[in-house]
Amino acid sequence: PGSSLKTASLSRAAQRYAPQLGSHDDTDWGHWAPHDLRRTMRTGLSACGIPDHVSEATIGHTRKGIQAVYDHHTYDAEKRAALEAWERRVLAITKKDPVNALREASHGPASPLAQLRPRRKSKKNT
Repeated sequence: PGSSLKTASLSRAAQRYAPQLGSHDDTDWGHWAPHDLRRTMRTGLSACGIPDHVSEATIGHTRKGIQAVYDHHTYDAEKRAALEAWERRVLAITKKDPVNALREASHGPASPLAQLRPRRKSKKNT
């Protein structure tokens, strides 16, 4: 309580409970590790249409170079929206019809970042 989870602790827990978590050595792809969860989430955030800088902040990466010097915004609202989008995606995947559920979660009218993204003007054919 009161301290962050260490990477080594998470790895030990994953190894200890590997059979219960479905992690076993497979001849084609090996076994999963805790970092795979982070990679999966980051990839999923991209699939949800979350901008790269928000996705990176959501998984705990810090900005580098000149961006780190000038941009001190915490992106709390954007990270919250990203995590809500990820939650919808994970819940959609676990439904009985994941293909249609994913389409709804990713392209539904209540996009989590709709209020944060600038609206594009429609192009009129002339």
